[in-house]
Amino acid sequence: MPPDEWPSLQNWVATLSKVPNLDGRWPTCSHPWRQHWGQWARMEERELQIEEHLDAMLAPPVLSNPSKQIPE
Repeated sequence: MPPDEWPSLQNWVATLSKVPNLDGRWPTCSHPWRQHWGQWARMEERELQIEEHLDAMLAPPVLSNPSKQIPE
């Protein structure tokens, strides 16, 4: 990985040119690269679910019978 948080194309090229290769090719993994991007989407979806759950847990109680008020 390039050292910058938001690397430029030139930083990527410089970093990848130093990566060891086999027979002039970069080694790759057997699973599809898109699996990684799907993981990020699933993580974001899970974070939203957690936020919704926490909002529901921290929301003021809803009374089933509004005529019975909780004393303050």
